[in-house]
Amino acid sequence: MNKNIIIISSVLIGVSAILGFVMYKKFTKETSPKIEDLKVGDSLYPKGTNVNIRSSANVEMGNYIYPNYTGKVGTYLESVIGGDGFTWHKVKLDKPTAKSSEGFVRVDVVKKG
Repeated sequence: MNKNIIIISSVLIGVSAILGFVMYKKFTKETSPKIEDLKVGDSLYPKGTNVNIRSSANVEMGNYIYPNYTGKVGTYLESVIGGDGFTWHKVKLDKPTAKSSEGFVRVDVVKKG
């Protein structure tokens, strides 16, 4: 009996993981601007209410330029594959800081404006 529960649980976990991955791919494919649709100088805005702008193309603690930023993020410069395997947009910041005039935002959290 316990062996059957373990097998069923394993199958359900596997199916859930596959469905989650498929939905993620479907969401990002349908709602993120295609890289070929972006031109240098295009304005980028958060898809939701805010976005984290980072100093490098990677999610790691402490590399925030602006956490929870709202409004126009900046202008598109180029796209790169980050250390985390995600595509990131390098942007010229709309509001530069004393330390940085450029930053990175992940492709799935911004939209062309």
